[in-house]
Amino acid sequence: MRRALIAVSSVCDLPLAYVSIYPDTNANIAVRNARLTGVRPLRGPCHGDLYDVTAQPESWWRASAPALPRRQPLAGETRAEVAIIGCGFAGLSCALTLAQRGVDAVALDAGAVGWGASGRNGGIVGLSSDKLDMAARIARVGEAEARRLTETMVEGARRLRAFCAAQGVETQGDAEVIVAPDRRAFAALRAEAEAARWGVTAQLLSREAYAERGFIGPQQHGALRIRPGFALHPLMLTAALARAAEAAGARLHPFSEALRWRREGADHLLETARGVLRAKKVVLATNGFTPDALHPAFAARAMPVLSMIGVTRPLSDEALSRHAWAEESPLTNTRRMLYYWRMLPQRRLLFGMRGDLSGSRASAPRWRARLAAHLARAYPAWRDIPLDFYWRGPICATRAMAPAVGRLADDASVFHAFGWHGSGVNGAQVAGRLLAGVIAGAPDATIPALWRGLPPRIPLPGLRPLWLGATLAAYRAADAWDAR
Repeated sequence: MRRALIAVSSVCDLPLAYVSIYPDTNANIAVRNARLTGVRPLRGPCHGDLYDVTAQPESWWRASAPALPRRQPLAGETRAEVAIIGCGFAGLSCALTLAQRGVDAVALDAGAVGWGASGRNGGIVGLSSDKLDMAARIARVGEAEARRLTETMVEGARRLRAFCAAQGVETQGDAEVIVAPDRRAFAALRAEAEAARWGVTAQLLSREAYAERGFIGPQQHGALRIRPGFALHPLMLTAALARAAEAAGARLHPFSEALRWRREGADHLLETARGVLRAKKVVLATNGFTPDALHPAFAARAMPVLSMIGVTRPLSDEALSRHAWAEESPLTNTRRMLYYWRMLPQRRLLFGMRGDLSGSRASAPRWRARLAAHLARAYPAWRDIPLDFYWRGPICATRAMAPAVGRLADDASVFHAFGWHGSGVNGAQVAGRLLAGVIAGAPDATIPALWRGLPPRIPLPGLRPLWLGATLAAYRAADAWDAR
């Protein structure tokens, strides 16, 4: 008989009714009982395993964060002024700001608070949530709006650092570092450094100069240090935002997927498995898990793109010296199929990348090995250091290549915030705060122009995995050409 695991409800935010003895790993806590009692997997274009909200990611963040408090799913009929779908950075920031302004807000999530990307990302605080360079931003919205967006993100990063300090959220570093993986890429960094302004400071370092303060390796050909920027523990931040929102008066209900959304007069009714939430206004903040069928305005607007992360065992002084490691800030590179990584305060290397097109449990060992192989190519002296943790999840891209924040043109009571393109730690919490201001009466123009409105729909959305596969193949080919 296999060893039975007693699932502790406070670990995964499940109510006591969902706790069971289940012979499996922590990632599958209470799957059978949860399905019997009303919690079902979400639906989306990726493999069904990815949407099982009762399967907790086996991440370093969950292993190192304090246990989440137990919260109850929505039961019966509840009223609120504002209903928020999604308890991630955007939804929680919106709920917190609304509650601080005296607006009654209730937030629902299909899984535990922090189950989605907000609790499993790389924890990198940067200054952009779009995939456009400064020239493209200016071409699209003009210099004044590009400047306002930059200044908004700079302020957001500083406010977030202060919030983390006040709430005891783990942070590290003083910049976001962009590394050139080859000599040609360094020229692009030079152009980006010259474009830095409006509160952003950038320091360009040659390969030799950065080796003295960062690291050495075959894919280090210089770096650009951008401030303000830093790294944090994303699940600690999610928990802190949730605590602050509840302390201000907001109500949070995990394991309460909005299954149906209908109108009844001036009210919106969100139906869950066990309850109904009636509200005057609704905010959709579901990012890579944005459903196609819940509201017609949001169908085929989001492109989920899988990202995977591994975390090594702790590195010794001798291991760190193999690559002359001295960098405390988070890093990304300039590739289209980018890497993102950081040395955690516990001296474990976190290393992430894109590429997975499935998300199935069966494919996890293969992609874990592929991630380890990419890490070994970047840091060959660490190829013998194993990964202690590995997990995956979707980021959210849009056809606009920018976030979608605002209200519907044909229904002023419906709001949205999604599409962070893998860089939402700063942008999502900024958007949630700005959107709450608009809900409370601020003009819609409070939201930066680049973000406002919905992106174009994805054509033939049932073929999203095919579109994504073709795009990633093109990205790999372009990266290989650039590196020749």
